[in-house]
Amino acid sequence: MFSFCLNLCLYVQHICKATKLYYGFLHSFLTKIKIVKSIKALLLLMLLTSLNTSLVHAQVNLVPNPSFESITNCPSSLCGDFDIALTQNWTTPTLATPDYFNLSNGGIPQNIGGYQNARTGNAYVGIAIGKALYREYIQCKLIQPLEADKNYKVTFFISMGDSSGGSCDNMGIYFSTTAISVLNTEHLPYSPQVISKPNNPIIDDIDWIQISGIFRATGGEQYITIGVFTDEANTDWIPISGGAEWAAEQAYYFIDDVSVVEFFAPLAMPTSFSPNGDGINDFYYPVYFDSTIAVREFRVYNRWGQLIHDNPTIGWDGYYKDKPQPVGIYTYYIYADIPLPDNLIQRISFKKESSFTLLR
Repeated sequence: MFSFCLNLCLYVQHICKATKLYYGFLHSFLTKIKIVKSIKALLLLMLLTSLNTSLVHAQVNLVPNPSFESITNCPSSLCGDFDIALTQNWTTPTLATPDYFNLSNGGIPQNIGGYQNARTGNAYVGIAIGKALYREYIQCKLIQPLEADKNYKVTFFISMGDSSGGSCDNMGIYFSTTAISVLNTEHLPYSPQVISKPNNPIIDDIDWIQISGIFRATGGEQYITIGVFTDEANTDWIPISGGAEWAAEQAYYFIDDVSVVEFFAPLAMPTSFSPNGDGINDFYYPVYFDSTIAVREFRVYNRWGQLIHDNPTIGWDGYYKDKPQPVGIYTYYIYADIPLPDNLIQRISFKKESSFTLLR
């Protein structure tokens, strides 16, 4: 019995590691299988212990110096007090001049952009977006290039400086395979893959507002650029009263805590099932623990490519036309809508095709 428990534990651990499932999912999984309470408790304890380290380190942020804490030794003769060159890994892709604020340089909490504490740590960056042509951006090279067809959760936080004379929408992140470098201060004519809600200028000058989304990489993207990429005609503006005179025609935003991490859907496909009528593992269907996941398509094909199951709401019972199918390798296709962990409104499409084994 202990050997059985250990093997099952390792199997579930493998699934959980592969999909980065949350701790709360483990109990749901164990209640779905027929195991006596004492064994179930033992399994849960073993799983929590073995996953404790792996889950903590599961997601690696590919953005270096994500909260701008690390600084350079740029001499004052080359860098001003608040030059973006003072923070490691980050730069400006244009001739515009984004600002760097740190507790050590006297830029936090009060600075030219207004009053704001860092969301985390002791530093953040500020960028100005002119209502006319002027735009400021920040750019960095990721720790490693993104891999093709993988989904990445992209997040950063912004807060409007209370010196702003206006606010705008369309704050976003643009991924590119090469660094952007232009010799002007105008808007960059690119389409960011992750962007704030259109037609909804961000006016909060007290709290930090999260902007996030899922980006499916084409492969090789290794630079990110943050800013507003739309021109004046395609940017929604709201005037703000009480701002600084210098910012009468500008919006000013602080940026902190930038992250790009691989996104793992809380859904797993078993590698085998045994439809022998014992009430255990009799149906082949995706294993998931989030009730908001919506399976849109679920199909099974035999070794000759014949469609033998096509129903997104129930699993395959191992039968086709009322006849039990033989032991062997089968192929599945699944398409599901999966919500983001911190944004249940935004959903991404999960599609996968692979094989599994029917056992008797």
